[in-house]
Parts: sequence; C-alpha cells; structure tokens
Amino acid sequence: MSDPDCVIVMHGTNDGPALHESRLTTLIENIQSRTDNLVVVIGEAQTTFSQTFTNNMSNMSKRVADAHGCLYIDINEAIPRFNILFSGDYLHPNHMGHQAVAHMVAAILTGDPIGQATSFAARFGQIA
Repeated sequence: MSDPDCVIVMHGTNDGPALHESRLTTLIENIQSRTDNLVVVIGEAQTTFSQTFTNNMSNMSKRVADAHGCLYIDINEAIPRFNILFSGDYLHPNHMGHQAVAHMVAAILTGDPIGQATSFAARFGQIA
C-alpha cells in the first residue's frame, strides 16, 4: 500500500459523547501509526438533538484533532443550512451536500478558499 498524501476522516455522532472522544482518538492514532502525512478531521453536522449537543461534540472533535496535530474543519462552515444540501432527515448531507464539503476541503488544502467557495456557491445559485 502506498503512503497517502492526506487522510480525510469524516465522522458522525451516533456513538454519543461517552464513546466519541475515545473512538476518534483511536482512529486518528491508528492512521498516524501508518503515515506521517496530513490527517484532516471533518467535524459533525448539526444534529436535531440540540445546538448545545452539536457544539459540545464539535468542540470535543476539535480538541482531539488539535491534540494529534490534525487539521480540523467544521462541516457546519462548509455546508450552509439549506434544505437542498441535506437528505430527507435534514441531518445527513445529500450528494450536493457532500460536494459542498469536498469543495471546502479542497479550498482549504489548496489555499484558495474564496475561489472554491465562490465557484460552488455560484453553481447552486447562492451568488451571482
């Protein structure tokens, strides 16, 4: 197996706070034992539980990512809360929502956040 340039981890909150931190830590440590390259952690989407729950889980993920030298990207900054970007449960991103995340990650990794974000938003009619 070749060494990847970058490993992107996108995870959810189904395990809840009790298991989330330890499982994310284990996952990152397993990846880092196999590569010295960049690990990007993409945080949780907003949940239907509460904004406090979402904030707590995102803060925990950021803390774990920072402690392991990973780049942390908050999915809530990548995907605005437009119904068009979410599946019927208004919780999980749909195909276009995942494209929005991919564009944001690419923009951050290439150092061109304005160009990528503008390009994506224009495609979906958010800006002229």
